[in-house]
Amino acid sequence: QPVQAASGYKAEQLEAIREHLYPAPSCLPHCAAVAQTRVKADAERLTLQLLVHAQATVQVPLPGHDGADNWRLEHVLLNGQPATTRREASRQGDGQDLWVLMPAGIHVVELQGTLGQGAHVRLPLPMAPRMLQVDSTVWTAGALNAQGLPNDGVLTLTRKLDKADEPTTKQLAHVPDALPGFALVERTLVMDERWRMETRISRLSVSQAPVKVRFALLPGESVNDDRVLVRDGVAEIELGSARRITLASTLPISTDFVWQALPAMNQIEIWTMRYGTTWHLRWEGMAPTNYVQDGQLAPWWQPWPGERLQVQALQPTTVSGPTLTLQGHVTTLTPGAHSTLAETTLRFRASLAGTQRATLPPGAELLGMRLDNDEVPLQARDGQLELPVIPGEHTVTLRWRVPQGTDGAFNRYETQPLALNLPGVNATTQLNLPESRVVLLVGGTGIGPAVRFWGFFVLLVAVSMVLGRHRTTPLGMLGWLLLLLGVAPISLWGALAVVGWFFALAWLPSPQQLRRLGCDEQAARSTMPFALGLWTLFAAIALYLTIQRSLLGYPDLLVGGNGSTPFELNWYQDRFQNQPDADWAISMSLTAYRTMMLA
Repeated sequence: QPVQAASGYKAEQLEAIREHLYPAPSCLPHCAAVAQTRVKADAERLTLQLLVHAQATVQVPLPGHDGADNWRLEHVLLNGQPATTRREASRQGDGQDLWVLMPAGIHVVELQGTLGQGAHVRLPLPMAPRMLQVDSTVWTAGALNAQGLPNDGVLTLTRKLDKADEPTTKQLAHVPDALPGFALVERTLVMDERWRMETRISRLSVSQAPVKVRFALLPGESVNDDRVLVRDGVAEIELGSARRITLASTLPISTDFVWQALPAMNQIEIWTMRYGTTWHLRWEGMAPTNYVQDGQLAPWWQPWPGERLQVQALQPTTVSGPTLTLQGHVTTLTPGAHSTLAETTLRFRASLAGTQRATLPPGAELLGMRLDNDEVPLQARDGQLELPVIPGEHTVTLRWRVPQGTDGAFNRYETQPLALNLPGVNATTQLNLPESRVVLLVGGTGIGPAVRFWGFFVLLVAVSMVLGRHRTTPLGMLGWLLLLLGVAPISLWGALAVVGWFFALAWLPSPQQLRRLGCDEQAARSTMPFALGLWTLFAAIALYLTIQRSLLGYPDLLVGGNGSTPFELNWYQDRFQNQPDADWAISMSLTAYRTMMLA
């Protein structure tokens, strides 16, 4: 048995040796080209003649792979002699491709085959020819561009039908693609700084028959596609085997133009205009089908064949005005004993980039700045700030410290807002007082808080004057006023119980009064001490709770308004010029209040 010696070479080495012995032509991948394709067809047979120029011996793909419809290839001739061909899986994954080995030089490849009964023939051309010639009295070529070449690399032939040879409806049902095609033409005019037109042509019919689409161009519109033939302002294109074609075109800006729908029965059109806020449109003729698409202003029309739309495009004229608008000014002040931490949030809307000067309150120390959510290094010079302004809507937050506090038994605190030298709206000031302060009076402009206790105080003075006139009680007007001032802010029911107790003692009837009233003296003597003792207990409890809350709790001076509380005072000003107006609050320390209550 013969023994074969091992070669000793690996597969990679063998491949390298093969490439060295048989190097690939340097002209790849442009070693061959189809100079001309000639089509000869009658009712039953179709012949393709390809004039091929080859610079080297290469394999050339041929028409007639499995993607061809209604044509069965029978013979392949190279220079009149049978050619050796091979098939391999198509790179598009739709069957097999046909290849022939082509020597260097100029050759004629002829492909012969028979035709089916279909009304259309589609022949994929792997290599686009430089020139195409169709010789047939039975078939017409469709889907050709302005150079007379197939649009999508597929040659489509349509059978000519004479009036006498037209098939019946029953026959059409058995002939594939016998019905004419139908297309949708969607035209979208995008009106930005430069105008452009987007055209999308889609096949709506199931039939794969070629569809010749015609649509009117707008004045000055230039289609940037060699598949489109333009004649007298009308664009023509044939939709071959493709389901959809997208075209792009440009056109000059025009203040008046007319959109015309051609009287074509094999297509429908949809017109859309997207213009945003840079243009104002007026139109006459058809009414839009709708005004909004995908949440944006984009009116669109569905014209009937022959309808027209007169459009007038106007650009809004510019007017003088501010380029920076202050839409919100929120200041939060948190005072301590000797200083105040302040934070101001500004909401800007700007159309131009630049800076805006701001002025801090006297003696203020800048702590930091944020633009939107980013920290920005910024320094103040003599209390002046140069705030960066960016086009669009942005938020600027400034933090600073001012040497002003709320120390002392009595204190008048006045807010010091940031000055912007710019009119604004929606100014909000929030003053967060410590819990060791009792608000007595507040003031300011716009909508703000109020201490409603002083209205109640006037009522207490009036009640004290009335009670002081009764000599049956040991208290005069001043005594009643001090008593009510101490008890009423803590508990109104407690004040009523104490006042009632004094009058109950003063109006306790004597035995003679009981006899005049016809009351049972013995029963009254046994009942009245019990009732008086119970009332005394209630009054004592009320006084005890009043003293306890006065010394340990917080007095309720009825502070409210604009969402304010005793510790959070809120002011709102709808409009201001250079800066929001200052607000103020007078407060006393809680220790001083408790001392007064104890006294």
